[in-house]
Amino acid sequence: MSDIVFSDLYPVKNRLKGIIPTASIWDTAPTNLERCTDLDWDTPTGTGDKVMGAAGDVGHITFNMGAEYKVMIRGKIGIWTAIATAFYIYLDIWDGVNWVTNPYAIYYNVVSSERIGPLITFNFKAQIFRLRFFLTAAGTGYVRLYEVQVIDLGMP
Repeated sequence: MSDIVFSDLYPVKNRLKGIIPTASIWDTAPTNLERCTDLDWDTPTGTGDKVMGAAGDVGHITFNMGAEYKVMIRGKIGIWTAIATAFYIYLDIWDGVNWVTNPYAIYYNVVSSERIGPLITFNFKAQIFRLRFFLTAAGTGYVRLYEVQVIDLGMP
């Protein structure tokens, strides 16, 4: 399967194809992270989880594209928790010194069964970025990634 998608205007490139992200701060990190960048929208990574004593980050998935690009993110993610609470997915961009949180977060109200949903599409410019999964109350948060893509917008 090609990483080039042809449109009527110009070909676009998925800058994450084949890049294996890293996982941090989980109690159990998602396994098979190569699955979230393999262009298969139906086969997820293993499940990542973290027991939270209070609201906070369940886990981070960090991507390094190797160079800075102006891109549009899209994807499919499964999240759930043992209690009815809210889950936020933030996109943080590494500026070379600090993580800068994109002002747009994806909000899910979740319960005990997996909720599979899209990543909201928006544009950003970065080389290194991460998806940060934030649970709003004490409990155990669970995450699986089905697919994450960043489409090169081909502009400065």
